[in-house]
Amino acid sequence: MDFKHKDSKHQTQVYLERRSLLVLEGDARYEWMHAVARRAEDVVGDTVIPRGTRLSLTFRRVLDQAKPTP
Repeated sequence: MDFKHKDSKHQTQVYLERRSLLVLEGDARYEWMHAVARRAEDVVGDTVIPRGTRLSLTFRRVLDQAKPTP
């Protein structure tokens, strides 16, 4: 995942392994722009990792407390 700070334009990348969950809150959510760039592979250190199909889910509102189902 690629991140770019909205003011300084500092950029960084974070490799998310398969089946990862990323939760953004606070400055990470509001001060940084984030995107998953379209590319066929990622390079982590000296390793080239081919990309496959990905699924991205976004929840903008989450209840403070979960309610049990009957």
